[in-house]
Amino acid sequence: YIGSLDVPRPNSRMEIVAAMRRIRYEFKAKSIKKKKVNMVVSVDGVKVILRKKQKRKEWTWDESKMLVMHDPVYRIFYVSHDSQDLKIFSYIARDGSSNTFRCNVFKSKKKSQAMRIVRTVGQAFEVCHKLSLQTAEGQMDKQMDRLALGESEKSDEETPNEGHELTEAEHVTGIDLEMKLLPASACEHVATDVLQSLSELNMVKPGQTLQ
Repeated sequence: YIGSLDVPRPNSRMEIVAAMRRIRYEFKAKSIKKKKVNMVVSVDGVKVILRKKQKRKEWTWDESKMLVMHDPVYRIFYVSHDSQDLKIFSYIARDGSSNTFRCNVFKSKKKSQAMRIVRTVGQAFEVCHKLSLQTAEGQMDKQMDRLALGESEKSDEETPNEGHELTEAEHVTGIDLEMKLLPASACEHVATDVLQSLSELNMVKPGQTLQ
């Protein structure tokens, strides 16, 4: 882990690469040493943990003391590697409280590892997006079923011998209502039995894609 700095919201890849290189050179000029970390990517986000050996006297492992950062997937704005040095990569995340953008820069031992990390973060975003869509569809189906059941019961009370079919307008109304109830960060609440997390980055094979 090289370091992090707040940056303006980038409008192009050139601005992102420029911010990445500026952070790298600033921390190098200040003689700030790089920290050895482990990076875990899942549908919950990107988690960076200091890589330190556990002392023998310690019976428990407090991850919170070792946690450098944890950014949910929906707050990650961009992830990329440096074309001039493929071992260098970064991701930009939006801070939830201050609404500012922070660029986090890292250096891996191998070029392939850096590219694999960038690819894995992108895959995590895709998985989270797909799961949020599945959750939204499931919620909409339940809402429409409830509407259909309600209309059917109402129709039975008024006209026992005649059924009532939902009109297109009623279906649309049900969808609109349910979409308003969905949280903005739907990927935080996806079903854990579908996919709990992606594997540790060093377990992902180059070129591997998620189905």
